Amino acid sequence: MPVPAISVIIPFLNMRRFLADAVESVYAQTVSDWEILLVDDGSDDGGAEAAQEYARRDPARVHALLPGPDDAHGASAARNRGLRIARGEYIGFLDADDIWLPDKLERQYKVLEESPRSAMTFARVHYFFDNPAEGEGWDQPFAPLEDRIYDPPELTVAFLRDANIYPCPTATLIRRSALLSAGGFEERFRKVRTDMAVWAKLSLNFPVRADSAFVARYRQHGQSSVALLFSDPAAHQKNELEFWSWLLGYLDRFPDSIRREPEALTCRQVLRLIQADVTKGKSMGALAWRRAVLPRVLRFPAFRREARWLRMLLPRGSI
Repeated sequence: MPVPAISVIIPFLNMRRFLADAVESVYAQTVSDWEILLVDDGSDDGGAEAAQEYARRDPARVHALLPGPDDAHGASAARNRGLRIARGEYIGFLDADDIWLPDKLERQYKVLEESPRSAMTFARVHYFFDNPAEGEGWDQPFAPLEDRIYDPPELTVAFLRDANIYPCPTATLIRRSALLSAGGFEERFRKVRTDMAVWAKLSLNFPVRADSAFVARYRQHGQSSVALLFSDPAAHQKNELEFWSWLLGYLDRFPDSIRREPEALTCRQVLRLIQADVTKGKSMGALAWRRAVLPRVLRFPAFRREARWLRMLLPRGSI
């Protein structure tokens, strides 16, 4: 069986009603040198059966991956399952509720072929509502980014400063070798921050090519993982603290020239999240606050590395 240039990984969990739109947008691409890996994360809405039907119709190019009894669950684990059996030199991720524009793969394949030192390219999406009555949608912003190759840690810093500009998985194309070298997706993140964790890993280790073009439509609806998590503030707060704490630990492996700027941004976020977690909206005296917060932040080498973080010894609100 010929090895495809691109492996398209479509993870899904109870998204049968949208799956056809996603799959058909791959078939509508202006290039056809691809395979589709439909990765079920434990659906009970008939999505697994729909995926198997697609594989039956086109067995040479479409494969359905159903979860085994020992498989981990979550968006990161599902993407990693697809990555492990992907054969293409390039990996394209397509969320089951999103839609690619017809020239997405052709454009991004060309970008990476012309940028051999780039591990990944990303472009923009247009956000649209599943229910048009909810609004007209909007274009993902790009500024202050430019159409060029970014070396570490430029993009990491830009993404940490502005979550609106970091890539949607649907709008990326990645060299499989680079993604495997970076360790794939962090499976501790099951729903959100699954993407930012892997973008941090890639943009800290490799050059990345930014592209201001639009390559996909990103569907907004009430059952998306982001919408569900934001509806639960406590779960969202916990997830954010877990992500920023993981990132602070991950940054420890890099030399100061790569680590310094993203580490400063991350320390500030970790401190604020720990403060919020400790106080939970309640008033605390300065001494009680310091006793509660300091042991939690000083376990990170980053907070012990620079004298400026000793300002944490000052009363709450001084940082």
